Amino acid sequence: MVCELLRSGYTRPCQFFAGGGPAINITYYRAPPGARCLPFPSAFMSENWQPKPVPTYALGEVHPDWYKWSNGRTPPTARGLHWFGPPEFFARGQPWNPDAPPVPRDPFGLAVACTGMPPPELVEGRAIVGLSTEGGTAPVVGGVAGVGVSAEGGAP
Repeated sequence: MVCELLRSGYTRPCQFFAGGGPAINITYYRAPPGARCLPFPSAFMSENWQPKPVPTYALGEVHPDWYKWSNGRTPPTARGLHWFGPPEFFARGQPWNPDAPPVPRDPFGLAVACTGMPPPELVEGRAIVGLSTEGGTAPVVGGVAGVGVSAEGGAP
């Protein structure tokens, strides 16, 4: 889903979880042709062009002095038509659950539920079970405008 307008792609740590939990990387990439705009507000956006110093928020990008630039290449499985999780998670963060299982991801790092594609039998050698497109245990980020977003990692 289109969530942001940017000039180029990059990766930076991001806090997706309300009430704690680890910051994990968010990667911005070009949205695929035909991608839809996220139909509700989101606290997760690029702060690359914000005035410095960037304020610290409970959710969103974490600002160490680094970010990793990328060419913004769209992952081949990105469709930009689906989001993963309830809208409240986008606005207020996902509740942190240290015991949650990892979210099934495709070989390009996208949550399988975000691709809108049938889940494969195995992702990185692990069976996928209990897939839900209405909620999850990892960051609930869709795509971006001119750039899409992918969250790497998830609950440990």
